[in-house]
Amino acid sequence: LHRGGIFSMDISAGNSNDTRVCTGSKDKTVAVTTLESITHGKACKPLFVSHHHSAKVGCVAMQQLQLNSIFSSQLIGSASDDGLVAIHDERCNTAVASMTNAHEKPHSIVWHPCKEHLFMTAGYDEVIKLWDKRDLSVPMLSFSGHVPLTIKKQKRIHRPAFIIPTNKCNESNVNKDDYILSGSEQSGCLSIFKYDSDTSQHNDGASDTPLGEEKISVFSRGCLPDKLVGDVGSIAIHGSNAAIAVD
Repeated sequence: LHRGGIFSMDISAGNSNDTRVCTGSKDKTVAVTTLESITHGKACKPLFVSHHHSAKVGCVAMQQLQLNSIFSSQLIGSASDDGLVAIHDERCNTAVASMTNAHEKPHSIVWHPCKEHLFMTAGYDEVIKLWDKRDLSVPMLSFSGHVPLTIKKQKRIHRPAFIIPTNKCNESNVNKDDYILSGSEQSGCLSIFKYDSDTSQHNDGASDTPLGEEKISVFSRGCLPDKLVGDVGSIAIHGSNAAIAVD
């Protein structure tokens, strides 16, 4: 499946017969296979392989929407040490979108679980960015304040996550207010950002703030217990609960 180590993995929703697994590797490729195929070891056959990146692929994310039921699309997001954030379609041989200036060495891409056009990215800089895949010329919003001002150059990954207050993303009960949860290097805390995605003015031009320049500061911050000494890296959200990895 890969000629180098695997640095990122994501799975699609489904039963054991149709679950798809996406991986990003040191060999610079993004690959998709089935869970069943992986059980065959070296005989594993990929369904899709992308050679778009020119360096290690440190993050892959398969788009999945939690509407009336979990829906998995054919879109995959990837972030690489080559500086690119890309969107792939399993039905195409080439990336359908690629951004060269999203971050200083991007390391994370996360799809919004309810809104199919939105995703966010993070990298070795002090900003998290929210994007609309229909227009990637500028981000919808930028979020800052989670990284201490004393950090001049980041060396650790902080992977943000969307917080959805409702159990499911049914259109009838999705709140306008969205939340993002993130850790950061040497902060010793978790930061929450709050924003209104319906009034971000990305497409209607009604805002006085130029596109890409609207910045959101930290809404709330919680310090880690004293016994947890380290940085918050990965975050997993389930309903109102969050699991964090602290190194």
